[in-house]
Amino acid sequence: MMLSQRAVLAAFDNDYIGLSKGSLSLALILTRNAASKRFPLDKNSFVTTKGGQVAGLGGGAVKKILKDHGIERILSSEGGRTSRGNMERMNAYIDVLNDLHSHNLLDLDAAEEYWVERAQAYFDALSVYFQT
Repeated sequence: MMLSQRAVLAAFDNDYIGLSKGSLSLALILTRNAASKRFPLDKNSFVTTKGGQVAGLGGGAVKKILKDHGIERILSSEGGRTSRGNMERMNAYIDVLNDLHSHNLLDLDAAEEYWVERAQAYFDALSVYFQT
């Protein structure tokens, strides 16, 4: 039996993302960019021409996604561009999206909302940290 999309994303989140601003930025960008691609997704179409980084990562792109959801805070100025682990995370996340799609469970709008909620959880955790 296949899990719900939310359960699959939560498991991926637990294994690969957590409350890391760079990793959350990656998930937000990949989810948004997947909406303009054909499935099954080709991992190479998410990589820069030099092959060393995930294409499209940057603080401005993340800021726009969050703003589209009513969040005016800055998650990351780099947007995860400098994280060495992002290529592995990207490959794993593309596999998750392709698997969800193959089981007719993929809803990219809901997936983006999930990651926006996680970004909000990151901001909320910062608030608690600085208040103590």
